[in-house]
Amino acid sequence: MKAGPSGAAHVTVAWDSAAKSTEDTLHLAHLTHAVLANVEEKIRIEFSELRLDHGIAAEHLRCKAYVGPQAALTEGDGPDKSRLREIRLEFSGPKAVAEVPIGIPHAQEPWAIRIKLYRRPASNLFAQEIWYEVVAHLPLSKSRVSLTSEIKGRYGDAMLEVLRLVPRSALPKLQHAAGGVLTQAISAGVEASDVEKICLGLRELGPETMTSSEAGHALEAAAKMGNRPVVDLLLMQGVPATLRAAHAAEQGKAGKHSAEMAKDLFMASQQTQKLDLLPLAIEERMPLVAERLLLDGLAKLDSLPGDGSFARKAHAAGAWTVLAALLERGDPMPCKPRLLLDYALRAGHAGLARSCLKHMGEDTKDMDTALRTCLDHGRTEIVREALEVMWKARSSQWSDGPPLLTLEVGPSDQPAECSICFESLYTNPGVFVNEEGLRVCGHFTCLTCAEHVQDEASERFRAWRTRREPRIPKPPGPACPLCRASFAAALRLTDPTVDPKSFFRLACVLEPGEDIVLKDKYAMSAIEAILPVNASTFAPIFEELWPQWCADCTDGMREADFLRPDGMLAWLSSHLLEMKVEGQLGAPPKLSDTESWFQYFDYHGNGRLSKSELLRGIVKAYDVAQLVPATTPSRKSRTMGAIKLRELVDALWDEDRWGAGGIGLEDFAGRCGLAQRLLDAMPDYKAPVVRTGQPERLSVDEALAKARQSDFQTIEEDEARAKERAEKQRRQIAPAWLVKSMTDDVLKSAGNATLRGDAATTEEWSTGPFGAALGSGAGREARGCHPA
Repeated sequence: MKAGPSGAAHVTVAWDSAAKSTEDTLHLAHLTHAVLANVEEKIRIEFSELRLDHGIAAEHLRCKAYVGPQAALTEGDGPDKSRLREIRLEFSGPKAVAEVPIGIPHAQEPWAIRIKLYRRPASNLFAQEIWYEVVAHLPLSKSRVSLTSEIKGRYGDAMLEVLRLVPRSALPKLQHAAGGVLTQAISAGVEASDVEKICLGLRELGPETMTSSEAGHALEAAAKMGNRPVVDLLLMQGVPATLRAAHAAEQGKAGKHSAEMAKDLFMASQQTQKLDLLPLAIEERMPLVAERLLLDGLAKLDSLPGDGSFARKAHAAGAWTVLAALLERGDPMPCKPRLLLDYALRAGHAGLARSCLKHMGEDTKDMDTALRTCLDHGRTEIVREALEVMWKARSSQWSDGPPLLTLEVGPSDQPAECSICFESLYTNPGVFVNEEGLRVCGHFTCLTCAEHVQDEASERFRAWRTRREPRIPKPPGPACPLCRASFAAALRLTDPTVDPKSFFRLACVLEPGEDIVLKDKYAMSAIEAILPVNASTFAPIFEELWPQWCADCTDGMREADFLRPDGMLAWLSSHLLEMKVEGQLGAPPKLSDTESWFQYFDYHGNGRLSKSELLRGIVKAYDVAQLVPATTPSRKSRTMGAIKLRELVDALWDEDRWGAGGIGLEDFAGRCGLAQRLLDAMPDYKAPVVRTGQPERLSVDEALAKARQSDFQTIEEDEARAKERAEKQRRQIAPAWLVKSMTDDVLKSAGNATLRGDAATTEEWSTGPFGAALGSGAGREARGCHPA
């Protein structure tokens, strides 16, 4: 070793005198100085396979290398040679090699190398014609480099490699440090390509490095960060999947992707084990993994016990989807249904909420509380199912006669009609609302006519604006055709079984400054708009019902009174759901068709008919008014007939045999069965009118589900139609250049939600995106479209 002219130590090494590799030395071509073992190291620089053009000999080449801290090479105006080791390589033939001790590198000060390959032209021996120069981190893997000059271009190429030489005794320390560096890099958020380079260095230390516990910690870090590309890369590089990594993924930051990643890691960790995956996931308290296994069909419930023990474990693990599936198949509840329902609604888990509703059974007190919980959390889809469970429970609890609409209010032969087209109002009721979504008057029309009134007003304004004739006054905005009250939007009267709070709000007609309360006359008109009742026969019935529903009849009904148990909502939902089920099931079969009649009215689907189901079926399939004298007033004939029918059924009903569980088909059918004895006792049995296009036979639960789907589909169609009409109205009012440039977000904000209607409010139009673009003049025109 000699001192160079700059004062830096330098070594001149001939290629044939380079140190030979031994079994006691690790040759590292990829493991960077980020991984250290705190031992003295060497570096080996090797040029090989040198190929030169233009007849230049290798002996004419010069090569210098500087090794040391990266900062000394890259910072400042040039290399700080006082902190670097200078190495000179001499070519002999196509190869040059140098092995140089560099001491103990420090992780806090990454090391790098600068290599310069040049020659001195014969015309100027003091000049350097640089052919190749590079500054890079240590080590450099073997690669071919091109030798070029700014004077004559390409001179040839060579293979270059820079290796770290570390004593093999330091291998355990390197392996331990390598896993920690990998974990730190992943936690720092480096790219997957950089992680791959680190893994390439780790593999040089032996395959056991990738299976060490330190590499497992790196996998856990990547899983917890939700870094799927890095997780997949580590698994490909040989890092084994573990349950700890699956736990980390489930608790990670990948959102909805966490469950899928956790499931894949969980399954990969169990490839060599012959265990049931679902029980293991529950035992390990991994609810997201258990849910994915169940939903993806990778696990089944058949192998799980049905005694409730596994339901308790799923409840303790928070595996709500699995718990819902277990409850659906009939496992006992792990805790009180009311408490679990409350949690399911707060967590937004609809499936578990539905399972809880089914397990609440006949307990209508809990169901009323559950309904309020659903409403408080805005879970309208669960509200409907809660009302369905309540309806099924109440259908089995009446005593004086079945709670059927025709028995309470008489025949529905003359329901309320639309004042414009005279269609039955209950099939498609519409209301007129202002910008706050409140009724502007007490009138109802069908939704089709209500929307037509609004569209006509919009068309008149468009025509007036297009003509720009100052002598023609601006047309008025949309108004109720019956009382001329101005309105902002036409909406469907919400079905109370879908959104009770919205129905209550739309049923109210408020005076200025008045709180939201429902007056008796508006409550009656809302019922006539939503149910097929005859106004003349329903009026006296309503006078009896109203005091029962409303705690303070002078002030009106408040929302709490409307929602309370056995209040107006319960009455409405019972009759509406009865109608919906009957509409899906179609007309009942004849009582003489005993088996079909039995299955039709078996609402609970348990193969037995309770007394209430039997009475309900006969009332629907038989004109019970025939059981009372002809002198009975028509309004009371069906109710009195139902009471007579109950007396008849009580006389034939064997309480000892059928009182607890109901009557089975074997006792109901047959020559001496209960059905035949009923037929013999009832005069002039008349079968119901059979409708055309009889629907397929469904169970009550299937009919409820089908009606529910239809009702929610109606809501979606209303929203889509409202958005389409709102967009059309904006196009009619806004200039063409503005409409063309509007984004969907602007349309959405201008159209707003269904509850607020199709037309923009005065404030939205003047201060929103349209007002800003059109200016004050256009804002005034737009405001004129919707007078207050």
